Amino acid sequence: MPDSVPQTSSGYRERDANQQRDATPRSTSTLVHMLCTIGAGVVFDAAAFQEAACWRRYNFVSTAMHLLILGATGPCGLLLIQEALEADHTVVAYVRSPQKLTEPIKSNPAVTIVEGQLTDRSALQQALSGVDAVLSALGPPVRSGITYPLNTPLAQAYTLLIELMKEKEIKRLIALGTPSMKDEHDKFSLVFRTLVTGVATFAHGAYKDVVAIGEVIRNQGDALSWTIVRVPFLVDNPSKEIIAGYIGDGKVTIKLSRAGFAAFCLKQLQSDDWANKAPLVSLP
Repeated sequence: MPDSVPQTSSGYRERDANQQRDATPRSTSTLVHMLCTIGAGVVFDAAAFQEAACWRRYNFVSTAMHLLILGATGPCGLLLIQEALEADHTVVAYVRSPQKLTEPIKSNPAVTIVEGQLTDRSALQQALSGVDAVLSALGPPVRSGITYPLNTPLAQAYTLLIELMKEKEIKRLIALGTPSMKDEHDKFSLVFRTLVTGVATFAHGAYKDVVAIGEVIRNQGDALSWTIVRVPFLVDNPSKEIIAGYIGDGKVTIKLSRAGFAAFCLKQLQSDDWANKAPLVSLP
């Protein structure tokens, strides 16, 4: 969609209000006339129906969006792309290793692949061009353990991302998180306390980066509508059933399917229910 078209706070693009008002009287009257003539038993006017259909198509807000997906070559990222394409969105996959994308994704005309590092300002600017929202599946590698760097590389990447999003007036950010990111709505849970303590002890670099990611999004994303989707143990399960809440609320569990994560993220593009919040999402 062209950059000249204004963007709403929820990420959708709309026509200029004056254009809509100018177009409405003639097209609306055509639609009303068509319905009245049908109701009166008059012969159906195909031309009027076509004109009215065109009016509906071009004057109502479309829900299709142009999305940037980060972490696109990982298991969650690939599912985000799949879910986005099934919802008729177009996708920019920003990746270090394009060869890791599946062949159906690489050959899909609705997918644009931009190769670059998370620290590459010019490449990331290119990837953000014309984008309506950013979905991120970035996270420390599961097997990184004690070898993970202590300089919070992903948090630094989010700092650059948010800076560029502000420059381009992109408002919506939906990012992967973990229970290590504390939230004021959380309550005590022995299971989650044990889980977080284990990560902090045996994968301290990864723990430190994840915590820093949450702080960067909350502190620097003040001009954004962000959602941190905190996930427990991720499992390969086709179920998209989820429950969203907070740690210790008696509802959330310790597992979530990757498919459920992707489905929840895409649903947030059409909802502000979890805007500027960090729910813990799990299987029921």
